Amino acid sequence: MTIESKRKKIDAINNQILDLLEQREQIAREIGKEKKRRYLPINDPQREEEILAGLKEKARQKGIPPEVIETIFRLIIARSRKVQEEVKGDE
Repeated sequence: MTIESKRKKIDAINNQILDLLEQREQIAREIGKEKKRRYLPINDPQREEEILAGLKEKARQKGIPPEVIETIFRLIIARSRKVQEEVKGDE
C-alpha cells in the first residue's frame, strides 16, 4: 500500500470521526434539553471521571497512551457541556 493510499484511509477515518462527533453533539443537545426540563445541573464530575477512567483503560489495552485519550476526551466532554449550557440557556 502506498503512502497516498494510506493517507486516503486516514482521510476517511477523519471524516468518520467528524460524523461521530456530530452525532455526539446532537445527543448532548438532547441531554441538555432533558436536564433543562428536569432542572438538573449541566456539570456531572462523577460521570465525567467514570467515562475517562473507562476510556483510559481501553486505551491501555489497545496500546494507546491513556494521557492522550484523556486530553482528547476532556476536550470532547467540555464541548458537550458547552452545548448543553447553550440549550439550557435558550428560551
